Amino acid sequence: MPIRVSFPLKYACAFAGISALSAFLFTSFVFVDDSWRSLWIYAGSASFFVAYLMAFFLLNRKGLGTARKVVVGTFVALFSHWLCWYEFLVVMYCQGRVLDAEVPVDSIDPLSGLLVAGGYALFSLAFLGWVSLPISILLSTWLKRA
Repeated sequence: MPIRVSFPLKYACAFAGISALSAFLFTSFVFVDDSWRSLWIYAGSASFFVAYLMAFFLLNRKGLGTARKVVVGTFVALFSHWLCWYEFLVVMYCQGRVLDAEVPVDSIDPLSGLLVAGGYALFSLAFLGWVSLPISILLSTWLKRA
């Protein structure tokens, strides 16, 4: 008996894999500090979490129109960028404040990080992150055929 994988899980795994791979390649080819080397983990986990939840709650029914898939795919890309940067800031805060590790960036408390992550997300979307928008839209429409 074949195993049937749900659409939210397929979509989340595909988008998380692409996000993690692109972040890994970006940090490998561009000179970055060692603290940025783990960015692929934040990108992959944030993409998986956001894509799974939004697909499960908003796209899990049959007969949805393409417009809804495009809108949800767009929001998945935008929110996953924000969550990626928020994860990064919270981990840096915990490493610097809680574990007394030396971190190259000033720690931003998690409450202030909510807004700062938005700024970082807009900045990264403007340069290379905009590519995640069509990828997310393509995956949402291709994997969820009506």
